[in-house]
This record gives sequence, C-alpha cells and structure tokens, in this order.
Amino acid sequence: MTPTYLAGYDGSSESRAAVQLARRLAESAGADVIAASVYTHAVADYWVGVEMFPYDRLEEDLRRRAEEVLETLDVPGVHPRVVRADSPARGLHDLAESTGAELLSVGTTHRGPFGRLAPGSVGMHLLHGAPCPVVVVPPESGDRAIRTIGVAYDGREESKAALHHADELAQRLGARLVVLGASQPLLVPVGVVPAFPATAAEDYQREFEAMLGRAAEGTRSGAEPRLMVGPAGPALTEASADVDLLVTGSRGYGAVAGVVLGSVSRHLVDHAACPVLVVPRPADAG
Repeated sequence: MTPTYLAGYDGSSESRAAVQLARRLAESAGADVIAASVYTHAVADYWVGVEMFPYDRLEEDLRRRAEEVLETLDVPGVHPRVVRADSPARGLHDLAESTGAELLSVGTTHRGPFGRLAPGSVGMHLLHGAPCPVVVVPPESGDRAIRTIGVAYDGREESKAALHHADELAQRLGARLVVLGASQPLLVPVGVVPAFPATAAEDYQREFEAMLGRAAEGTRSGAEPRLMVGPAGPALTEASADVDLLVTGSRGYGAVAGVVLGSVSRHLVDHAACPVLVVPRPADAG
C-alpha cells in the first residue's frame, strides 16, 4: 500500500513550505502527498433566526473558497483535498487518521513573543495528540535540500524512537546523520555531599559521550555523535544551524503512542534554524 504524507495548506508562504517539504520527503519514500485545505462549519449570526440562516449557501461559499486556496498551490505532484471540520486542526487530525498518514507537515504561524507556533494555533494543537510524526516548517525551509539530519538523543525511549526514525530517513535520503546530545555540567556544592567523588562530573560527561557513541554505532546510516554541554533546548537550537532537519521525540508522558510536546521539543519547534520533526512517543514508554 502506498504511504500517504499530509500537509495543511491555507495559502500562506508558511503552509506552502510545509507542502514543499512533505513532497521532498515523500519522493524518497514513494509516498503520495495530500495538500488539505480545511474549512469550518457555517455558524448562524447571533442576530439572525436559525430558521432564516442560509446554511447551505454559506457552506457552499466556504467550500468554494477552500478550493480556490488550493488552486493557488504551485507544488507539482500533490493531491488537493478540501476538508470540512469543526477546526483546521481537527480536520487535519481526522484526515491523518482516516488516510493512515505517516507524516503531517504544517507551517509555522508567526515569530513573536510566543515563538513560531502561537498557543491555540493549528500546529500547536497537532503537536499535542497527532497520530503520526509532525514536521513544523519555517517559511524559508520548504525547498531546502536535506543533506544533514540531526537527532536529539538522551538515551530515553522517546529519543530512541526518534533515532530510529531519523536513521531510516537518512538512509532513504542519502543524508548524513548526526546524533546530538546535550549534557548539563554536574554541579555539587562543596561540603554538601562529602562522599561525592571528585571526578564524578568528568565521569558523567564521559559516560554521556560514550552513550552517544554507542547510539551512533548502532545506526545503519553510519551516524556520528556530537556532544554539547549545556541546557538541552539552547544547545540543540544552536546545533540546528548546522543541519537541514532536526528530529526529536515526544515527552515521556501524555497520550499513549501520540505526539506530545515537552519543554525541549517545544523550544526546538519555536527556535530551531531548520524544520523540526517530532516523532510520537512509543506506546511502551513509561
């Protein structure tokens, strides 16, 4: 069965980039790409009686506008689809489930005090319960070649799922894979823990680096490890300038086998210099 990739399109440059990236990733997987324009149900005006409200006419007008939006899309090899739903996020979510989509691609909303995805936006809703991986695409990244893929790794089950996904993607694209690990310095106040070994901080860093090395060695694409020191969010954001796609896992709690943003993945979605692909947490992740 041919896999399906899904992208939301509303006519904006951000959503066009989302369609472009979905198409680029689909080429290596032999997948079909659906570009979906979602229109919401007609709602009666407060001052108009329900029996007087022209639902049918307004519904048809909303559908026609959604079709016109899709007519502006100039990305070849994409199947347009108009979807009626309570909200754009619900429409894309339901379409992803009904088609068995293996990827959902969305554009960013804006840059501002809340980051690239505003609270309540389509992308933010999808990143809290989507049934498949979600990639968030900045407007300038849609047609960017994917030569290097970075994957955030810390040894947890969620990061292992992200590594597996990134490894398969790197093989299909013939891309270089970098396993990125951010380790914060281990600080222990002098005299508070008398029995704490003096070399504990160095030992911790060495073990973390060795863990990254083992993870990289276990990939089929021949990944290389890269250790960074500092808080994970800012460190991985800085590393994103050197990759074309950054893959990260969902946090370790929330909806079973779904996409659920954690603090690090939210930071990356808002600040990374490249598209960020969030992989659903495994069903057996504790």
